[in-house]
Amino acid sequence: MTKKHSPHSPSRLGVVFCQCGGEISERLDLEALRQEAALTPEVVYTTCEAFPCSRDGQERLQQALLQRDLDGILVAGCSPRLIEQRFRKTVAQADLPAEFLEVTNLRGLDTDQGQASARLSMGLARLLNVTPAPRHSTHTIQSALVLGAGLGGLTAALQLADHGLPVRLVDEAHNLGGNLPLPPEYQPLLAERIEKARLHPDIHIYLGASLVDIAGHPGDYLVQIALDPATQGDGPKTATLSAGAILVAYDPQPAPLGERWYDRSRVKTQPEFQDELARISLVDDAHQDLPPWKDILLILDDSPGENNPAARLAAQVALRQAIWLRMLLPQASITLLYRDLPGENGAQELLERAMEQNITLFRYAKKYPPQVSETGVSIFDPLTQSTLELPYDRLVLGRPWLAAPGNDRLSALLGVPQDRDGFLVEPRRRLRPGRYIRDGIFLIGGAHQPASPEAELFQAYQAVAETLNFLRREQLEVTAPVAEVDSTLCTGCGSCVADCPTQAISMVERVLLRDFSRSIAGILPGSRADVLSLSRVDPLRCIGCGSCAVACPVKAIDLPGWNHAAILAQISAALLPVEPQILARRKLLVLGCEWSAFAAAELAGKRPQERFAADVRLLRMNCSARFDPDHVLWAFLNGADGVLLGACPMGECHYGDGNRYAVQRMQALNQRLEEHGFDSRRLRLAFFSNDDPAGYTTAVRDFIDELGGLYVKTIRSPGLVAR
Repeated sequence: MTKKHSPHSPSRLGVVFCQCGGEISERLDLEALRQEAALTPEVVYTTCEAFPCSRDGQERLQQALLQRDLDGILVAGCSPRLIEQRFRKTVAQADLPAEFLEVTNLRGLDTDQGQASARLSMGLARLLNVTPAPRHSTHTIQSALVLGAGLGGLTAALQLADHGLPVRLVDEAHNLGGNLPLPPEYQPLLAERIEKARLHPDIHIYLGASLVDIAGHPGDYLVQIALDPATQGDGPKTATLSAGAILVAYDPQPAPLGERWYDRSRVKTQPEFQDELARISLVDDAHQDLPPWKDILLILDDSPGENNPAARLAAQVALRQAIWLRMLLPQASITLLYRDLPGENGAQELLERAMEQNITLFRYAKKYPPQVSETGVSIFDPLTQSTLELPYDRLVLGRPWLAAPGNDRLSALLGVPQDRDGFLVEPRRRLRPGRYIRDGIFLIGGAHQPASPEAELFQAYQAVAETLNFLRREQLEVTAPVAEVDSTLCTGCGSCVADCPTQAISMVERVLLRDFSRSIAGILPGSRADVLSLSRVDPLRCIGCGSCAVACPVKAIDLPGWNHAAILAQISAALLPVEPQILARRKLLVLGCEWSAFAAAELAGKRPQERFAADVRLLRMNCSARFDPDHVLWAFLNGADGVLLGACPMGECHYGDGNRYAVQRMQALNQRLEEHGFDSRRLRLAFFSNDDPAGYTTAVRDFIDELGGLYVKTIRSPGLVAR
């Protein structure tokens, strides 16, 4: 039997205190805390237990939830990061939303009786104001779209089709195979996969086709492509494809040669030279005359080759081409001019093979790059301190490989970010909270960085495995909180759209009531008053960071579990004095991201030597994207001497860019505070790793010391205190 929960905030609460085998009960008066909790009108059940996290304790809790008709429960004991998941299962069995469970840490965090009382008040305040998160689900389309028909794209398409999935293979080129130069040992493999893809009954190929639009959400995408006019005739010019997952495998492109003059009959790019090598191989197989090349020069750009994937790929291609050329023209003079050559990812073997085959490797100085002329290449030799003139029959320029030209559009359509070089960046899945579903978009090879054929094949097989795992469920369900829009408050300003890291928010039209439309038309003559914009959140794409809730100027967007009312109530409860003697102590509020600062604070609290000369209140936040200037101001209005915001280090946010949003918003808030004569040094944003308790302790102590030097406050008032 299960109880039906209220769709609103809880109204009948239970509070369970954990003695933890004496670890907590020997330091704190739990009976006094229990009696204090019982004074709250909504608390109808309280108890102290030795180990409520045990199997017996869980069974007793479930019975209490059902028999006492509880719709919210607070467990005061160990760290929520340690026991919250266990209690969530018990709460779920009683048909209660996970948001109606609160776990308050009484074991660590420098807890004394006053701190424990404050944390208890904060936990109850949150429960009385929290809202539940609705569950969202969708059916998955059992098909895949592969963008890019190079070696990686062909491999992925064939593997998925062999597993019974219909595959749409799309490429802007007019032929299969991509443009990545492959060594001779990979040519038969590529030819075999091209032939298999053409004949496979579950692979539909669209060549000369470009992406136009992508709609839908994970597991159910609608993709519109523009078809090649040359092949369509009078037929349709576009096609709409449905897919549950999208694999991006476009090859990178070589950097252009630029505006400098070259004899293009003798100077080639790496892809052009690859085509020549392929033709020479056919001539050699037919025992015909080979080209009379005596001197072949390959030049690599002056780019860092060890840590730059774009230059590293160019170096690997040059080495492979030089080795292939030696096999075709044993008597030719082959010289590779370079600044840096990679010594990892299989390149060391290529270097050794090149030296074994008598290929000259010449490293030029950075300040003396090769000078190409119509007759040869001039290069300064630091050993002889002289300039060498190297003739060439063929000159191959190894330029760095760049992101595909369409990556900007792909990034916008797919909602996938780009790095500074234009390559797509796959989110760091190991960081993202596991309560949210994946987006069903997977990157292969040159889509996210230039890769060798070996690396591209490995990534293709990995993407196939992830795609099959993603689509194996016929239904995807989001069990975590996602943003919700109150249509009665939304003004259609669109601020939330720009601040959503996953493009989960769009603006849609809504038709107003006729009478209201007429009243607006009377105010705004000539306007289209019957239609206004409204924000809409795709729950399958939302990751619950809460950035949109902060961006909304009228608070029409909220995040269940981390909603405005619950956060404001916790701040108010945190800053209420629970004992007269603490009025003389500084009050510091810490809003800590649960993935970084909150975890570091809990580790710091386990050290008995860590004590602060201030009253520190720690409030757990889901992400630094949820740091709201309004919440900071509310804290100051309620008497906080300082507010410390703790976020993940840059590049390590679990939700992508939450810390970047936090920096921008707090910088703007600091400026506004300064403009109004308020000392902005009372607000600080710091970055912590989850395993850095010493860093957290140092940051808090430094902040407390600075607060002590800012001003001396003899009477606490609820207003903002200037310098």
